[in-house]
Amino acid sequence: MLQFSDIQAAAERTRGIVRRTPVLTSRTFNALAGASVLFKCENFQRGGAFKISASQSIAATVVMPADAPASKLAATRAHGAKIVAYDRFSENREAIAERIAGETGATIVPPYDHPWTIAGQGTVALEVLDEVPDLDALVVPIGGGGLISGSSIAAHAIRPGIRIFGVEPADGNDTLLSLRAGQRIGIPMPETIADGLRASKPGALTFPIVQQHVEDILLVTDDEIRAAMQFLLTRMKILVEPSGAAPAAAVMLGKLPPEIQKIGAVLTGGNVDLTL
Repeated sequence: MLQFSDIQAAAERTRGIVRRTPVLTSRTFNALAGASVLFKCENFQRGGAFKISASQSIAATVVMPADAPASKLAATRAHGAKIVAYDRFSENREAIAERIAGETGATIVPPYDHPWTIAGQGTVALEVLDEVPDLDALVVPIGGGGLISGSSIAAHAIRPGIRIFGVEPADGNDTLLSLRAGQRIGIPMPETIADGLRASKPGALTFPIVQQHVEDILLVTDDEIRAAMQFLLTRMKILVEPSGAAPAAAVMLGKLPPEIQKIGAVLTGGNVDLTL
């Protein structure tokens, strides 16, 4: 089981490599939400998202969906990585990665379902609560569950009473269904504007952590995500991708319990395909 000390160690190892991203707020958004909302802006991270690239010093092959936003594909190539594209609806990413690793001797770095990945992503919550220690709740988007798993372990270690909420697309509700069933449930690959949240089944390592630490999963539609993106861009002047805007949509539209008055929301990235 991953420990808080693992997340602290990850923070030390990545110090000077990751960028300390800002926490921003908006009086207009707060008025809409009926609460004080602090946005952790991982869209300002190196590479434009909460997952950083080590490919400038390590030879990296990244298995990416062929329909990923062009901006993500271009940024990955710009960091020096080789991209192997796959069809997310008909091919298995893990199988492709295992084949490449077998042929080249490379080490597989899973996107979410690995203790190192979960620990590294949990450093997001360390930064948030270092800057805003009295949050009532933390709201995090859920794809495979790595970010919310690491963040919830860190958040509850620092502030035991904090409430943790995940956000999924309405058509990609595999984690919500799994929590209700008490076991991992798979769904067809969802069609949603939030390409980073298109996981079809929670991770084997992440799901038990979500069961232990996450109070509830909130669902947002694609139109609600678009409305949040529009607000963040036009009123706060920050570009946030659909997956990253999902927590903002949930908060803006009053999907959290009304008694929660100080909310941290993680905006996970800003890689938007402008042609779309």
